[in-house]
Formats: sequence, C-alpha cells, structure tokens
Amino acid sequence: MYGYAEELGGYEICRLMIDYTQQGKGFGKQSMALILDELKKIEDCKDVLICFEPENEIAKALYEQVGFHDTGQITHGELVYKLSFE
Repeated sequence: MYGYAEELGGYEICRLMIDYTQQGKGFGKQSMALILDELKKIEDCKDVLICFEPENEIAKALYEQVGFHDTGQITHGELVYKLSFE
C-alpha cells in the first residue's frame, strides 16, 4: 500500500507484506522495485517515505539496499526513512 500521507507531508509506502513462508526469497526487494517504479510515475512525487519499528533489522536492511536513508525523524515510535528520485 502506498499513497500521499498528509501527516508526513509526502508520499509514503505504508505497507509491504510478504507471507512469512515466502520471506528470504527476494520477493521484498522485487516488490519494492515495482512499487518505486509506480511512484516515479506520479508527477509530483520526488521523495518517498517509509516508517518502521527500530528493532526491525530485516526491514532496515531491505530499505537501505534499495536506497532509503534515515531522516533522523521518529513518528509514532517508528523510524522515518526517505528515498529521493532526483
């Protein structure tokens, strides 16, 4: 799930779910690439935000692999990462 997040003031990937039986097979990275390709098509989408719980090291590694970086922000106890298309 993705879209414009009023609270964050930008486009956000708010859910990326891979069934636990299929995790570790590369589907997360492939799915993220497809989602980012769709977001790039949105004219005013220059940055994408994603939030996750600090202890979720697997999510952190995935997001950093595809180009997200830590913004230093925390919202609702979750880290906020950003990827810029520029």
